[in-house]
Amino acid sequence: MRKMLSALLAALLLFAGTAGGEETIWQNEKREKLTVGNPTPLTGNFFTGCWGETTSDLDVQDLLHGYSPVRWDNTLVRFRFDRSVVQNAVAMDDSAGNRTYLIVLYDDLRYSDGSPITAWDYAFSVLFRMDPVIGETGGTPADFSWMTGAEEYLSGAAKELAGLRVYSDLIFQLTVRADALPYFYELSRLDIHPYPIGTIAPGLTVRDDGQGAYLSAPLDAEVLRRTVLDGKTGYLTHPNVTSGPYQIRSYDGVTAVFGINPYYKGDEAGILPRIGVLTYTLAKREDMIRKLREGKFGLLNKVAESDAIDAGLRTSSNAPEEFSFSNYPRTGLTMIWFCESSEAVQDYSVRKAIAQSIDRDGFIKDYSGQYGIGMGGFYGLGQWMYQLAAGLTTYELEEETDQTAWEKISLEGLNRYSFDPDQAKALLDGREISLTFGIPDLDKTEEAVRKNFLPGLAAAGFRVTLQRLPMEDLQKAYEGELEGFDMIYLGEDFSIIFDPEVLKPAADPEENPQESKDETNLTGARAVAYQMAEEMVRTDPMDVLGFEQKWIALQEKITETLPLIPVYSNAYFDFYTRELHDYSILDAISWADAVSRSYISDREELQKGEKEAQIRDLNNMAEEYRIEPRTE
Repeated sequence: MRKMLSALLAALLLFAGTAGGEETIWQNEKREKLTVGNPTPLTGNFFTGCWGETTSDLDVQDLLHGYSPVRWDNTLVRFRFDRSVVQNAVAMDDSAGNRTYLIVLYDDLRYSDGSPITAWDYAFSVLFRMDPVIGETGGTPADFSWMTGAEEYLSGAAKELAGLRVYSDLIFQLTVRADALPYFYELSRLDIHPYPIGTIAPGLTVRDDGQGAYLSAPLDAEVLRRTVLDGKTGYLTHPNVTSGPYQIRSYDGVTAVFGINPYYKGDEAGILPRIGVLTYTLAKREDMIRKLREGKFGLLNKVAESDAIDAGLRTSSNAPEEFSFSNYPRTGLTMIWFCESSEAVQDYSVRKAIAQSIDRDGFIKDYSGQYGIGMGGFYGLGQWMYQLAAGLTTYELEEETDQTAWEKISLEGLNRYSFDPDQAKALLDGREISLTFGIPDLDKTEEAVRKNFLPGLAAAGFRVTLQRLPMEDLQKAYEGELEGFDMIYLGEDFSIIFDPEVLKPAADPEENPQESKDETNLTGARAVAYQMAEEMVRTDPMDVLGFEQKWIALQEKITETLPLIPVYSNAYFDFYTRELHDYSILDAISWADAVSRSYISDREELQKGEKEAQIRDLNNMAEEYRIEPRTE
């Protein structure tokens, strides 16, 4: 299981974290504003994921919506209850194997308007997000099929949702069906944020007469178009009553401004937000570092392109008393995703020919430089599953008998496709195939694709039409909602939970069971991978080894059948002014989580020798990353 590390991974292990810093001297003056820039634009989906979301939208959701009963624990590699939200929790199994979670909340939870948060708000969150009426408004209801009584409730056969009970303002319970167990991310099903029914569905209440929770009247699509989807006042883009550390002040389609939620009680450690005003907006590669130097940004999050990273490192090196940075491995990757609506890429030989026609190494060099590394499967550098398989971290064994099995964990069984247009041409056997290729609407992406993908594809016999798409349309094509493309190039940043739905084929396997088992066609390849991913997550939460073994088998199958082509993962860099303190992105889920525990004060006065120490760190990093070192 122990393997040689690439230069990039070694650098991440050695230098992941915040550059600089021994003991510091503080000035008394305090500041309360921070402007944050991110290369991924906001789309304004700040409420659930039912209407879609980008990674930037997810960050905003982390700022605005809090008090989930559960949280992810990196040490345990599982979810656990949040001690600032839950007073007590009990799990009970009945004779049929159903599992009930009884949750007792604290009585000091408040929304940003000061109104109390109760068990009824959590119940409304479930009832609202699962409601089919969301589909009438263009959204996708959340999947609560794992809950007892869900089928009967959604079909109208039962008025109440039997698996959801509310006993008082502080006590509610959820029951998981026996056939939905085990599930590796079991407690994630309780990752429920409270939402205000009076704002979203005015006039309605949640009731429980003893048989389960239900709404006092059906949700109305027209009401939701006004209360949730209205572009100027709707809760989707302007959620004005929230439960997280911050509340929204404004959003104009590009920039969102947030202020502290005065009623937020703090996290498990009792830490309250201390930066008074946050502004979150788009940061462009070509000028983000210059704007950081000019003070127009105080924090740049998820900087990934090589020229911007180089500029940021030079800035930090030349002015270590003014700027700092953190670097960390990405949990996702970029990939070529094949579209099921395309007849051409249903053929396995065509997908394999494409895999051998693209110069991934050249693309990575031109786009991410030394900060990217080619991916062998559908994973990212920062995922714990990959880090275990690559030998970058270890898991504390609970059974000594697992030792031999852990030593066999390896990614050596993955198929890797070298750049070989001649072999790709032989696979096509003289066929000329036209492809429409959707890519992000970015000059640098198009330049790298034209230079490193198109020549090899042309040599193999492909005729490719490139089409630049805005992020929203790229996402629709990814989800099968926008047709006309054979393949698209985009990124996927995984959440803590690996959700099999990302691999679910558009075609229903039950309608054509024979085709769904044929791995040579795209639909079949995706159906088999989806089935394996479903089996993977149906692992007991305590069986980390079993989950890891199934995850590796899934990666091997994906690289064998090619429902997608992995391209690269990379290191992310956050650059920021030294006025920002306690910004521990490595210990956080997102910048929003990290910044909620940060504060702003005068810059540090560097101690004697500290500048020289930071230059040494940067030069050591330069040796690993092969960037130009600095001496002053």
